[in-house]
Amino acid sequence: MANDGGFFFPIPEAWLPFFPEHEFAITSDDGESDYIYLTSNMASFTGKQYTRHRNHLNQFFGAYRPLDQALNADNVQDAAAVLQHWQEESLLAENKTDYSVCMEALQKFSELALWGTLYYIEGKPAGFIVGEALSKDTFCLHFAKGSKKYHGIYEFMFNDTAIKLQSQYQYLNLEEDMGNGNLRRTKKSYGPERILKKYRVRLKR
Repeated sequence: MANDGGFFFPIPEAWLPFFPEHEFAITSDDGESDYIYLTSNMASFTGKQYTRHRNHLNQFFGAYRPLDQALNADNVQDAAAVLQHWQEESLLAENKTDYSVCMEALQKFSELALWGTLYYIEGKPAGFIVGEALSKDTFCLHFAKGSKKYHGIYEFMFNDTAIKLQSQYQYLNLEEDMGNGNLRRTKKSYGPERILKKYRVRLKR
């Protein structure tokens, strides 16, 4: 939690009373706030909020017959191939995306005791999800990567993951949008139950 820059991060809002403002400088960045969803909503896509996502999901199932495998040491290289393709499709430099941290998570998948699903379409790796439990009622999705050529694959992966996890976890945490406008619009379109602010706290001098 302590940072080399001399501040504490992330601090949840509930902890702020322990840091009196006359002693501590408290700041936050909306791009670092976590998007929290009801797992049941993501598993059902019911209601007006999800009309567009339901349509994309139906189009996906109309075009493809995906197969899934639990991500593990035996197939993690297929996930790495998806990540590499995703990075190339982004047309951005590696230091402008989360490519490096995602690749590290794949390389240390077993060591970090992560959970994930790998998806195949027509026998080819097409997408994957990687995450881990944050608490008894919340599961965090660290990475979701898929090829753009499979329209609706993200709706499918989020929906399928929620179906898999809804009996165990009430909430899904899709983490922050990193200040990326497109990512922010996408995450808001899934109807977050709440957006969880995270604060930086620094001792005033």
